[in-house]
Amino acid sequence: MPLDAARKALVTRQADREAGTALVLVLLVSLLLLALGLTAMWVSSSGVRVTANLARRQEALAAAEVGIERARSVLAGAGDWNPLLGDASSSVLCATSPVTPRDVKKGNILCDGGRPLKDIPVIESASSTTAAAPELASYKYTVWIRNDPVETAINSAEMGPFLDRDRQVILVAEGQGRDGLSYVAIEVTVMLSP
Repeated sequence: MPLDAARKALVTRQADREAGTALVLVLLVSLLLLALGLTAMWVSSSGVRVTANLARRQEALAAAEVGIERARSVLAGAGDWNPLLGDASSSVLCATSPVTPRDVKKGNILCDGGRPLKDIPVIESASSTTAAAPELASYKYTVWIRNDPVETAINSAEMGPFLDRDRQVILVAEGQGRDGLSYVAIEVTVMLSP
């Protein structure tokens, strides 16, 4: 009988070890599944953030494009582009705004009918009947104008960047998305067709 008791004790100890091993194995598998679940949640939330960032960038790009189109219409309606370039005081004098400092790289803020094209909502009128009007009103643009660098160098003895003879200027439109953080700048050269 002592042999049977020893066998039973041995079998009981092996069963206890196997039960402990199974418990550790279950815990490891549970931790692995938890890690996989957390990773999946992180990846999906990152995808949502990336998509939202891309949408804000597209909004800013659309606003900048509207700014370029508005500037082109201002240039098309102006007989003389020199007043639009500003003057040697390095400022823009729009009828409805105070003096705005000239940006060395961008130029002067373009004026349309005495109004500076600075932080202009894409849809300026809140009375629009479209459903997108409130959303589009939060997209903004600012437009700068400067003379082309070749002519600026040639004119340096006279009025420098403020005298346009070749009817070629550079426009910079900066669009802002609805979040107020997304910016896109577009720079184009505009020439009057001969």
